[in-house]
Amino acid sequence: ELLDTLDQLENEIILRNSDAAAYKQRENTSNSSTKRLPVRLIVVDSIAAPIRRDFDMMGSSSNTAVHRASAIFQIAKRLKQLAYDYQLAVVVVNQVGSSGGNKPSKNDFQRNNTLDIHDGEFTASLGTAWQYCVSTRIVLEHEDDPHRLHQEDRSTGSSVRMATLAKSMVSKRTKLPFDLTKQGLCEVSHV
Repeated sequence: ELLDTLDQLENEIILRNSDAAAYKQRENTSNSSTKRLPVRLIVVDSIAAPIRRDFDMMGSSSNTAVHRASAIFQIAKRLKQLAYDYQLAVVVVNQVGSSGGNKPSKNDFQRNNTLDIHDGEFTASLGTAWQYCVSTRIVLEHEDDPHRLHQEDRSTGSSVRMATLAKSMVSKRTKLPFDLTKQGLCEVSHV
């Protein structure tokens, strides 16, 4: 079903990009202030939801696992092809959850500083099949768990988060603090 949705998305990209190209040609001959831009970004939030819907309901047989991994590879291939064909970026949100392993007690909370989502505290919803499909992984997290902050701490309005480039073929691992403000996503120069 997600592959059908991606086919529909491709048709929409073609339509919007051709409208933008036609508008650009007309704009050269008119004084219009409105702009139509081509599609340059696809955001899939969340990739895990449709996979869970389609496969987790079927049980946990090894046959289901094979079909699930095959579907994940097909979806990744289709998204990469869209990115290549239309020179656009694709951002895919994958959920993480508790691994059910060594859970810290509420009085002994510790963050997972390794950022290896298979290490203890967290596990990626789509597991290793998806892990091998992505070329760049950015982990977004709160430095302090916002659900554990006291009410008086929230009144400061700080929403500082950390973006960590955890996997890249062209750059080393790096961290960047950022804040979500009314102006949008802003780099924080101090942490």
